[in-house]
Amino acid sequence: MQMCKKLSGLLFLFLVFISCHTEEPVVPDNSRTVLVYFVADYNLSRFVDDDIDQIKEGLESNNIQGKVVLFIQKPGIKQLVALDKGNDGKITENILHEYGKDLNSLSVEGMSSVFKEVFGTYPADKYALFLWGHGDGWLPKTQTRWIGNDGISSMDISELKEVLNKSPYFDFIFFDDCFMQSIEVAYELRKYTDYIFGCPLETPGPGAPYQLLMGSVFEPAPNIGKIVNDYYAYYAGNEARINDNWPYGAAISVIKCDELEKLAAATKELINNHVSSSDISLVSSSSVQKYDTRTNKAYFDLRDFVTKFTDADVRTAWENQLNKTVPYKASTPSCYSVYIHTTFPIKEFSGVSVYIPEATYTNWNAYYRTYEWYKASGWDKVMEAQNR
Repeated sequence: MQMCKKLSGLLFLFLVFISCHTEEPVVPDNSRTVLVYFVADYNLSRFVDDDIDQIKEGLESNNIQGKVVLFIQKPGIKQLVALDKGNDGKITENILHEYGKDLNSLSVEGMSSVFKEVFGTYPADKYALFLWGHGDGWLPKTQTRWIGNDGISSMDISELKEVLNKSPYFDFIFFDDCFMQSIEVAYELRKYTDYIFGCPLETPGPGAPYQLLMGSVFEPAPNIGKIVNDYYAYYAGNEARINDNWPYGAAISVIKCDELEKLAAATKELINNHVSSSDISLVSSSSVQKYDTRTNKAYFDLRDFVTKFTDADVRTAWENQLNKTVPYKASTPSCYSVYIHTTFPIKEFSGVSVYIPEATYTNWNAYYRTYEWYKASGWDKVMEAQNR
């Protein structure tokens, strides 16, 4: 009997030992896994290493509870990298996976496989996503856009939705890409995240000042106001001029996704009850604050456009809802456009863009009708009026 007790005790200790070494890793309370998805197999690749250094600087200077993982695609490289903090407080890069040429990082299958590996390896209470690269908002994809490009591949918003459908819910999605802060994009992605950060026009080449953002990103509830203010202050002040040689200004905003359906309803009510189709059709896009200096004119300031066909007394409720939907926004008085190689004035800034239909853009107009914003907001009436 005594021998049995001893054997039972040893068996118990053995089982405890085994269980301690096979159980799933414990995730700390309020931890967050952040994926930064660099797609830079093109002319922006020179900025990637600087942005990675900024992320590491931000992690080293803050007491971070969570994990940052980088997907890095640049010429000759496709890899997944974890940023780990050592006992000395320094951040090291540890390669988790080297990908071959067969991975298309901008296909639904390719991006989904990366997301699955990241969030499966580092499960957390909360998640956040930075998408880094070229962008072109709601427009149908071409060889170099939406986010592009991986060789000749790109991804449109409907494909991104497929990826997000298979992914964890995000505290926020940060578009470090041009033109992504459009009402059409935000409304399409509203069910996958609490907040969307982005720029409704072209973003600075050096990208977000990550060294200033990491502390706010890892607060239990991301400090959305500070993220916007720190981004703006960096480009409005001297830091970008000195450190990034970027004296051209910038714009940034955050959209609160649970307010988007209320904004759509307020927009539809405004259009249906207070606006005639002739009021809308008489608005010239040349009179509205443009965010896009190309001839295709895809992005205009949402508030400025609405003010052109409504009276102030009927749009008060709509403007109040817009301010709830876009709680923080900031722009310098002018911003740079690579298409004209100079800056252009930003006199009106609601923080979000909208498409003004043009009768000659038949392919665009057909594609635009696939977006949920089109009907939810009553924008079908706008398009009908503008296309007469």
